Amino acid sequence: MKNFLKLCFIFTAMTFVSSVLANQKIDTSRFENFVILKPVNIKTAKVVKFTTNSFPSGITLLLDENEKVIPHRFISKWERISKDQKIKIEKVSSTLEGIKENLIDNDLKTTFSFETEKDQEKKVLLTFPEKIEISGIEIFTDLGIIPPKKISVRGDLGNGLINILDNVDYAAKIPFPTISLVKLEISFQTPHFFRLREIEILGGKDEILNQQEELLFFAENEKEYKLFFKAHFGQKEYKAKFTQPLQADQKTPIFSFPLFEKNPDFDFDFDGDGLEDDLDLCPKTADQNNTDFDQNGRGDVCEDPDLDQIFSLEDNCPFVYNPAQKDQNLNQIGDLCEDSDNDGIEANQDNCLYKANPQQLDSDGDNIGDLCDNCPHISNANQKDVNDNGIGDLCEDSDNDGLKDAEDNCPQIKNKKQNDSDEDGIGDLCDNCPQVKNPSQKDSDKNEIGDICDDQDGDGIASFQDNCPQIKNPDQKDQNQNLIGDACEDDDGDGILNQNDNCPFKINYQQNDKDNDGIGDACDETEDRWTEKNPILLWIIMSFIILFLGFIMWRVSKKS
Repeated sequence: MKNFLKLCFIFTAMTFVSSVLANQKIDTSRFENFVILKPVNIKTAKVVKFTTNSFPSGITLLLDENEKVIPHRFISKWERISKDQKIKIEKVSSTLEGIKENLIDNDLKTTFSFETEKDQEKKVLLTFPEKIEISGIEIFTDLGIIPPKKISVRGDLGNGLINILDNVDYAAKIPFPTISLVKLEISFQTPHFFRLREIEILGGKDEILNQQEELLFFAENEKEYKLFFKAHFGQKEYKAKFTQPLQADQKTPIFSFPLFEKNPDFDFDFDGDGLEDDLDLCPKTADQNNTDFDQNGRGDVCEDPDLDQIFSLEDNCPFVYNPAQKDQNLNQIGDLCEDSDNDGIEANQDNCLYKANPQQLDSDGDNIGDLCDNCPHISNANQKDVNDNGIGDLCEDSDNDGLKDAEDNCPQIKNKKQNDSDEDGIGDLCDNCPQVKNPSQKDSDKNEIGDICDDQDGDGIASFQDNCPQIKNPDQKDQNQNLIGDACEDDDGDGILNQNDNCPFKINYQQNDKDNDGIGDACDETEDRWTEKNPILLWIIMSFIILFLGFIMWRVSKKS
């Protein structure tokens, strides 16, 4: 009975999920291969298992005869090398981006990119701390890229590299006969930009090769199901969330995968520009011209070599970072890419873009040429000029006291003597608290008196002397002598300041006060209510009431 109920539950759940998924728009043209699965000799609808030694991992899509999406799950039986093995990368051919140790750290967030122009061979060499048994590799690539066509694997037994796999079709998981190695070299053959996320080493003894991938799904007898796999990049994932009931047991029927077929509807042109993805330099962005100005193997419509968030085709200066796209003469060439002042210095190296200065004089070393510098003898890379008079603030004497603003402790008010009583670097005439050091000049209420000198709570005591500057406490009471006024302190740590706490030295979160005398119950040794002062008298009254009611009930019963 239990098994029958369990079966009913599974069938109902899977039928519900299937009906929800059936409303999705299904695009099978993004899968290159498919296989037809037909369970037989099963009496009732149940979970079945299909096994294979070399099923490619990745996005898959399972449909029934009515093209409804069927929830399914894969279970991998591969044994992996202990995570305690510290496998490091000795050498990676690309230096474009990424971290050397990021391909084998169990972290799919990090990536390593191969640039087409720089990395023709695209090799990764892994070095192990000692000989380990390896029986395969699993490769995780970045989403949205075209996978390599071929892959080669070589290994070092200790006396040089030997071929393990030579130019075979690429797959995300590649098994091979178990071998003990100290180094492993993996080569990818692809004309496209390629980004890796992770490489996992599959290891163990020879019997690992007999272990399999298992596909589980809920099936009906002699009903055909079509499994699509080897998904095109950019393919959405049709994944059912409700897969928990898909569990195998000893009674689960087991079948083998038949040979796969090529999908006749497979679309090799993702962006619809008439170029097959293998030939398209920007397979996800349409460009019939396939333009590649720098000949690096990545199309201009999807490349941003200067990382300014503007693709090369639209960038007026594609190889120099210039998000502002300034073009003073409107000739569609960015200012940073042309010699606007005709001094023979390229814009990205010219320290004064719009004034000819072939000698590139820069007296103060702030990377702004003297002819363009509003303060040529004092370094001021930000060129700050508050009054916009063409003279940098650091070179100007705004108050005409004979001291340049950069040296003046009060640049807006004339103060030749530079008096600074509290030595906070701000002259007394400009200091909002001249007798107390306050270099930040903080003034929360904007009353031109620094907070440290201000009487913020109005209790007649300046904030810097007040042991509770935000709460009025003219008596400055400090029971525990810790220099924090009682009014600002929460001695019992119950989250209520002493001045508001009806029991300041005992925790009483609820502030209970039964007799309403202003003293919390936790601190109140006497209760002021009459009944609480005379508990014995309360019991006498209660007893009398009970006896009286009992007498009345007795008399009523006698009369009846």
